[in-house]
Parts: sequence; structure tokens; C-alpha cells
Amino acid sequence: MAVKPVAILSIDGSRCTGCQMCMLACAAAREGVFNPFRATLRVEKPYTYAGPEVRFSACDGCLTCQEVCPTEAIGVRDGHLYLDLDLCTECGLCAGSCPHGVIRTDPMRLCDGCAGREGGPACVAWCPVEALSLGQAVEEVSPRG
Repeated sequence: MAVKPVAILSIDGSRCTGCQMCMLACAAAREGVFNPFRATLRVEKPYTYAGPEVRFSACDGCLTCQEVCPTEAIGVRDGHLYLDLDLCTECGLCAGSCPHGVIRTDPMRLCDGCAGREGGPACVAWCPVEALSLGQAVEEVSPRG
């Protein structure tokens, strides 16, 4: 097993208001539409008995998606996850195995930290309260990654 750093999003729950601007930014940057349901991260603000509560879900770099991919279409390159659409058969195993439910299947997408985007991840750049940041998790991955 090799050790590779994987870019992950972190949230400061004390700052996040649940506005979902990060979700809009993600969808706009990746798919050209302002539709939060097309994002590869999730922010919810349900009301509980204690009041509103912000819940955030994003890729944490666990690489379960890579482990279950039968065609080795998911890997780590330059510290970011990538999906090779030429190898992907859209079987959905990666989406089904994601513990956070943030891999999209229509079309196939996963969070790559906006690798190659000038200014870094759109979600981080557009957060009006600077609650998001991009960090790295160090994961042991198979040699194919």
C-alpha cells in the first residue's frame, strides 16, 4: 500500500449558516447550472427541538469509491480524486458505497476539489462566511491509485 494525500473539504460549523451557496457554486462550476441538487456536497439546515442545525456532507477522502470500482476508473492524481470517464461504466457502485452520499450519477461526478480550477474549489471561493476550506487527508491507497 502507498500513502497519498487526498484533498478534502472541511467546514467550520460555527460559521456555516446553511445558505447552500457552496452547493450552487459547485453545480455552476462543474455543470454550468445553479442547481444545488447537481452538487457533489450537501448542506442541510433542518429544524430540531434545539433549533436549526447545519449538517454538512462532502467527500472525506475515505476512497471507498475507488476500492469498489470494478474498472479502476477512480484514482488519486496530484492530491485530488479523479474519475476517468473513458473507463467508467456508470454502474453506480461508487455512489452506492459512498458513506456521505455525495457522488452524483446523473451525470457521473465526484468531488475532485475543483482540481485545475483557478482560485481553488468554487464552493470555498463562494462561501459568504468563509466556513469552508480545502485540506488534505492522508490515506493508504492501493498501487493502482
